[in-house]
Amino acid sequence: MAVFWRLVQGGPRVSSDFPFISQSQYVSSFDFPRVWTEGGAEGMGEYVAFFLWSYPINFISALFATLGLEFIFLERFLILMPIFLLGGFGMWKLAENLRFSDVAKFIASAFYLVNTYTILLIDGGQLLLGLAYAFFPISYLVFDRGVQGGLREKIIGGV
Repeated sequence: MAVFWRLVQGGPRVSSDFPFISQSQYVSSFDFPRVWTEGGAEGMGEYVAFFLWSYPINFISALFATLGLEFIFLERFLILMPIFLLGGFGMWKLAENLRFSDVAKFIASAFYLVNTYTILLIDGGQLLLGLAYAFFPISYLVFDRGVQGGLREKIIGGV
């Protein structure tokens, strides 16, 4: 319990690749997605459609920031916790699909979550890439079921 409390209380424990965002910056991003911003290096604005992939997590973070939650809480519970929960669940389901025993499912899930790539992503501050890595087993299962299933599974797999 003490380790959990230190994680919730402490500041960011990742490298500088994941920026520390103030409450006002989060609240200002609570807006519709834009392909052009008025800021930029020269003050004339810039094309930002390259960053629209991050709009869903930015919108959810901004929504919670407007409710008064701080960056440290958002970092821990909107990014770090889903990395471990989705990664573990997805790998468990993938191992279940491959008909592994319960012990093998646990070992596969644990290895997937604590391998050097996951540690490198989290410690290096690439938390959103870690979140994408956590989605991979689930994505693979949905795709595989779409290939082998009927029309409904194919549509879901395609989406």
